[in-house]
Amino acid sequence: MVETDSDGLVLVETGLGLGDVRDPDTVLGRAWVEISQPVLAEAETAIRQVEGLGFAILHEPVSGSLVPDPAQATLPLRKVVAPFVEAGNLRGAAGALLRTLNGEQVYADLPPAQLERMLGNAEILLGIDLRGLSAIEVAITEPQVPLTIVHGTDSPEYLTAGARGLAGMLGKEPITLPGAHVPQLTHPAAVADLIRRVAPPA
Repeated sequence: MVETDSDGLVLVETGLGLGDVRDPDTVLGRAWVEISQPVLAEAETAIRQVEGLGFAILHEPVSGSLVPDPAQATLPLRKVVAPFVEAGNLRGAAGALLRTLNGEQVYADLPPAQLERMLGNAEILLGIDLRGLSAIEVAITEPQVPLTIVHGTDSPEYLTAGARGLAGMLGKEPITLPGAHVPQLTHPAAVADLIRRVAPPA
């Protein structure tokens, strides 16, 4: 959630959807549910929150589920983490993934406690969260609220592919933001300006 001066709280992106909370064991996997113990409430999903907010910004959706060749699209990331996973070094794999997605400077600037928490969750991130993402199939329907699809100007192809793919399915043109995968950290003013531009009048 992002707080704006004139439009209150704006939902930029979130996690679980309606299908997840309605059938968590099938969609998310029983192991992930037992480990993570998420709040399985429809009121917590993006669609229910967006309905209250009135618009949505979707930044670099998972490319594996939105492109014709998911294996090829996710190959660069798999190459990054594979050597660490094969050596049994999941913390190293998580660190390599974070560096690749976010850049060395962003990684170096992460608060130590936050970085340790992220690396400590490597088994969940690599073994559960990312498992099978390329196999997810969803029906693409017309958004019920104004939807803006965004990707970073410096993001690699495997991250921007999802944004362009979804935008094409919906007949939209994706918008670019400066920076890469975490503009809210590297270019917060640009993110705030985008929100002001796309938010409907109060």
